[in-house]
Amino acid sequence: MKFNFLKYILFLFFSIHYLYPISSHTFTTHTDFNNYFSDRKNVVLIGINEDAILLLNNHFEKLSLVNFPSGRHSYAMDYSSSAQKIFLFGGRTDEYGSPIYYNDCWIFDETTNKWERLNISTGLPQARYGHCTVNISEDKFLLFGGLSQQGYLNDTYIFSLSQQTFSLVQTSTSPQPRYYHSMCYIPEENKVYLFGGYNPSGVLNDLWCFDLTTFNWQQIYTPFSPAGRFGHKMVYVSKTQKIYLFAGQTGFTSADFLSDIWAYDITTKTWTKLIDLDVSVSNFGISLFDDINQIILFGGCNGNNYLNSVYFFNYIATISVVCDSYLKPSARDRFCMVKLKDKFFLYGGTTGYSGLSDSYFFYYSTYGEITSDTIFTYTPTNLRYLKLQFFPSTLPVGTDIKFQISYSTDNKTFSEFLGPDGTPSTFFTSTQQNFTSNIFNNKQFLKLKGFLSIYSPPKTLHIDEIVLSYNLAPYPPKLIQIGNSTNLLYSSTNTTNPTFMWHPATDPENDIITSYRLQISTSASFSNLIFDQQNITTTYFRIIDILPTGIYFWRVSAKDVDESSFSSYYQLEVDTTPPNAPYYIVARPHPTVDRTIQITTKLTGDDRNETNFRGGIIVVYSSFTQINEENFDFIEKFIYQLPLTMSYSTGTEITFNLFNLQNDTTYFIAAKFQDDALNLSTMSVCISTITNFIPEIKILYPQENTELFGDNVVLNWQYYDFNTDEITHTFNLFLIDQQTYTTINIATLTNTTYYIFNSLSVKNSTYTLKIEIKDTRGATSYDEVKNIKIINSNFPPKITNWLRPQQNEILTGEALIFWELEDLNIADEHYYDLFITTNLITKLKVAEFKNTTYYLLDTTKFFNGTNYYLILEVK
Repeated sequence: MKFNFLKYILFLFFSIHYLYPISSHTFTTHTDFNNYFSDRKNVVLIGINEDAILLLNNHFEKLSLVNFPSGRHSYAMDYSSSAQKIFLFGGRTDEYGSPIYYNDCWIFDETTNKWERLNISTGLPQARYGHCTVNISEDKFLLFGGLSQQGYLNDTYIFSLSQQTFSLVQTSTSPQPRYYHSMCYIPEENKVYLFGGYNPSGVLNDLWCFDLTTFNWQQIYTPFSPAGRFGHKMVYVSKTQKIYLFAGQTGFTSADFLSDIWAYDITTKTWTKLIDLDVSVSNFGISLFDDINQIILFGGCNGNNYLNSVYFFNYIATISVVCDSYLKPSARDRFCMVKLKDKFFLYGGTTGYSGLSDSYFFYYSTYGEITSDTIFTYTPTNLRYLKLQFFPSTLPVGTDIKFQISYSTDNKTFSEFLGPDGTPSTFFTSTQQNFTSNIFNNKQFLKLKGFLSIYSPPKTLHIDEIVLSYNLAPYPPKLIQIGNSTNLLYSSTNTTNPTFMWHPATDPENDIITSYRLQISTSASFSNLIFDQQNITTTYFRIIDILPTGIYFWRVSAKDVDESSFSSYYQLEVDTTPPNAPYYIVARPHPTVDRTIQITTKLTGDDRNETNFRGGIIVVYSSFTQINEENFDFIEKFIYQLPLTMSYSTGTEITFNLFNLQNDTTYFIAAKFQDDALNLSTMSVCISTITNFIPEIKILYPQENTELFGDNVVLNWQYYDFNTDEITHTFNLFLIDQQTYTTINIATLTNTTYYIFNSLSVKNSTYTLKIEIKDTRGATSYDEVKNIKIINSNFPPKITNWLRPQQNEILTGEALIFWELEDLNIADEHYYDLFITTNLITKLKVAEFKNTTYYLLDTTKFFNGTNYYLILEVK
């Protein structure tokens, strides 16, 4: 049922998602309920994963015990409420076809949930089964009858729990020996009543009472009585002053099992048949649930099958109903069930011959509460709670589930629990799910409290899903500045009906944004609105009415189901008056940067007067035509934008550069001023200037096909620069190997016309000599000579000094050895062979390597305590 119901709910949620954007805190799994609803009163969490439910107590719980009575059935058991202990005596089991009879005595302590076997060595009744015991005072129990190995019994014992002793009661008269009879205690009369049972003479239907004042049995005769039976059960109810007798059996075939319920009125001494159960049953467990006017039956046998059904009999309404309890024990009969303080207890029984040894609690409540831990909702935007729902929402007749909510802003101090209208007298129910008060909105911290009630037991009431749904408003959209941006908030435009634009808003739940709202005001507080347009479906809006020159403030909100807060406002100035034209402009080659012209101008006032200027300078330049108003917009432009966060007074001198121009070129230059609203002035006068000249160089020596050798080769050149203000000229000398195309930078010099070159520093080969010149501004040129041949002789290398090891030095581990090498041919590669010897005759090569002056020698490869010679050969 739960699976089908959830499937329907999920389908419903998917269906409405597109109409109503919803997020939720959903609690439906065992983890959800366990983590958030640990505070439970008379409510239990059962089931795993998504099959978990919060159940108002109607379930069995198997106890995990270390010490307990051995498996048995047909024992006697009852409970002392004052001592909070259960007394169990005797019983039977069968092993390998042989019966085992017990006469051990056990106590179950309700406060510790532990069994304890009593050590009673004297006065024990003989082992038996099918007997009965009832609690008759604070710590005493009356025991009667049963069947032992010697036969049917009719002895009467009183057991003292405090003294842990049995006392055999000697009576002048007594019921016949029997087993599987039933007894109950009548506190108003201080008597124990006994009915029925079985002995060799057959089934019995006699009624007896034991007077706890005189300690005698007395048979009670009535005009008529229920049929003889055994395996039945009796319960006394003080409210009605009646003994209720349930079912049993008259024989040993399935047709002999009974379903009738009778009442014996202790005031009128008469029997009345009430109703029949919908099943015949014998040897079941029974207990009074006086708080709710019920008698509970569990298990038993119907002659064909063992049962584990739970029945509730309402002794006021005289109605018997099956209760759909959870986690029921396996089917069984011939066991006992007793009522403890707040639950029921059953032990053992049988499903045939062998006895069972399991212990169970049974819980049933008609009222329960659940209180959640703090439920946190992340609120990056406005939060509105929509519904609080629970499932199943269709409740059994005579039951009720309702909720209230407590809120907090700091997760410390919480409000009282409130209903949907924000008052403590109302509740969220299956028919009232919607929040109707705004008091909960934007509250990040909530607690839920549920109330589960059964007014006409036995009903089963549970929750398998709790859904707290809410909607987060969209994030406010980010505005796009109109016209020219002065700072993060301020911009200006010369358009009198501008288009206001913003970025698409996003939603923390990815809901669809349905519309936007634009507000325009003449004050930052938006107290003086001149425009307020809602239901805009685009991310832009152009106003139709003309905005007069002035300063305005505007902002936008977004909406899914709920409207976001407004964005931060932007300030917009509408300005249609251009600035004055430039009256001063000078251009010259940049003194230090190549291919660059430096321009200087003085700012004029904005709005055709001498007010401060804020904006930029538009410069056009051409190397082929003069500039005028007609061609200004069609010539290459450079815009020098002044920082819009600053305003400049009239006459402020501004200098900037035009980069990446051609050298040795004349440029025509003109400018206009553009204010921050993009209003453009008229043009300045057209001026001209020339860019940097390129320096020249000529190599004098060597010439092509010259052969060079030795360490004192003089290279020389001459150079010329038309720019007489150039102070520094830098020369880079390169040799380019004409076979490998490897380039070697042999020197970098300044302000000279020669260099003394050591040709031994490079390998013998044919090279191209290239000398590059660079002036102060960075203009460059070069000259080169090809087929320069380096023809040095090859001088032998020489190891000039052993640095380590020294003579007679002791080496250990990995020892670093190193030396000094001399070779006039500096660029040569050098190849080494390292030998070790003890006699200078027989040499062992240790390693081969090249182009180094050190080696890591592993001395652990040689014998300790031996004198060695190291020999290093280089070529």
